[in-house]
Amino acid sequence: MINTIKKGVFKLYIYYYNNVPIEKGKYFLGKFIYRIMGYAVYSFDGIKMKLNPISLIDRKIITGENHDPDVKNLIDSELKNGGIYIDIGANIGYFCLLAAIKNNIEVIAFEPSPRERNRLYDNIALNNFNNVSVFPYALSDKSQKLKLGIARDWNPGLNSFVVDLGSERVDSIEVNCFSFDSIVTTEMLERTKVVKIDVEGYEMTVLNGMRKSMDKLRGAKFILEINSTFLQKAGASVEMVYEFFSSYGFKHEKGASNRAYDETFFYDNKL
Repeated sequence: MINTIKKGVFKLYIYYYNNVPIEKGKYFLGKFIYRIMGYAVYSFDGIKMKLNPISLIDRKIITGENHDPDVKNLIDSELKNGGIYIDIGANIGYFCLLAAIKNNIEVIAFEPSPRERNRLYDNIALNNFNNVSVFPYALSDKSQKLKLGIARDWNPGLNSFVVDLGSERVDSIEVNCFSFDSIVTTEMLERTKVVKIDVEGYEMTVLNGMRKSMDKLRGAKFILEINSTFLQKAGASVEMVYEFFSSYGFKHEKGASNRAYDETFFYDNKL
């Protein structure tokens, strides 16, 4: 009953948020509702999640709006026959859960932000999953400690090492970073089917920490969020990402663009 009431209030707030042209006050109303009601439990696609519409990601999931549909489609198509799904920048775990519900799947998630990681833990527990391993640190090109900028809770997907969040930043925390190569085993690499990387401009640095593993990941498809502006802030470029994959025999589906988009890379032994 309480959960139904919460979902009703959240529905009204989302309608107000989407249809009232005046922006002032929307966030503060959402914050007030969050403080009073917390989260409601939503069920969809065979999973459950604790959600609150103050967050952009949560609103998309609640309303059924496509949230990174390319990632979801790749999970659905590539994880039919078991294997490992690796999520680098797992956030609250939407894609981890969609992968974990599939048969014979092991999920490995990396999420350095305590705020998002705690929600990820809650969502895993809500579904009683025992096939999801969460690593509470970030991936980089070497072992080090870095400052992670934590964005306001209206868009937690903006947490970043390289993007200047300005007034959107609420905190900066020191997190442990390790290279992918220093963590994984050969057996893990050979069973991996999908690797998602969404780290707000830090993608090229993460990839540089995977160079020793790439030959063992030929059976996997990679999907990356590519944002030219964010990559430039890290001293990288869209072209560098494509050149990285091409050097290991991977092709792409879409091709370089100046807009923000998801790109899929897959091994082609003809290259």
